[in-house]
Amino acid sequence: MSATAPTATAPVVAEDVLNSWKEIACYLNRGVRTVQRWESELGLPVRRPRGRSRSAVIAMRSDIDHWLKACPISARELVSSEVATPSIKPEDRLVRFEIHAHVERSRWLRNNLHQTCQDFDGALSRLISNLERMAVPQVPSTGPKVA
Repeated sequence: MSATAPTATAPVVAEDVLNSWKEIACYLNRGVRTVQRWESELGLPVRRPRGRSRSAVIAMRSDIDHWLKACPISARELVSSEVATPSIKPEDRLVRFEIHAHVERSRWLRNNLHQTCQDFDGALSRLISNLERMAVPQVPSTGPKVA
């Protein structure tokens, strides 16, 4: 009986390598920013060939699959809740539209309030200046007096 011992590492297949954040995000069906956040917060297994923290990344599909199976329950729930995005109901769209309208109105009011405060400050300083000039006693002129 000749049994072959299993190798310590499986051979790397070219299709198993994901060569960029974009490919990793596409594989996970998520956005690039999301998978970058998963790397920093949840330990998504990526490798940086140059060893620097902000360099290009690669990842192995098998490593990602293993990470998805082995990640903690709270992280798995987070990942699955982000993956399962329900379709937006018409009522929700209306609510989102109304919220957006309220936010835009709030921004307009904030800008309008800011401009009104600036106008008020200018008017108040002009009023104070005029009152100070009026409070200075007027010196009578020394010209001839007409009776």
